[in-house]
Amino acid sequence: MKLYHIFNISKIDEELILNQLSAIPESCHKKILNYSSLIKRHQRINALQLLKQAFEEFGADPAIFNLENIKYTEKGKPYINGIFDFSIAYSENITVLAFAKASQIGTDIEKRQAIEIENYQDYFTAKEWEKICFSEDKAAQFYIL
Repeated sequence: MKLYHIFNISKIDEELILNQLSAIPESCHKKILNYSSLIKRHQRINALQLLKQAFEEFGADPAIFNLENIKYTEKGKPYINGIFDFSIAYSENITVLAFAKASQIGTDIEKRQAIEIENYQDYFTAKEWEKICFSEDKAAQFYIL
């Protein structure tokens, strides 16, 4: 398993997006351009660039593992059938890709901010929730898990 990340540029304009699009397959453009936000477009392009890098580093067969073969689940999670799995997450100024061979993987990234931790109990196992509740720094433990 390997984690990849890229920091998103803070000043994004249409010209930057068009330049970035030129480096990825045309079959990916429509999904990216469906986003009205330039930031979201930029994040998605960065994710595809990271995925392309991961395929190359892991020696994936380019006939199978390429950006043109990406499919999406009903919930919008991208995937390619085969021995590799990946998960993409976005938060403000960073895009993260978790990539693994022969195992399932997931990732998430959040900006640390003040939240009502109790609202998220249903997202944790009983053991994880106990760990949060008995931690000296509940917020830190929440974000770690």
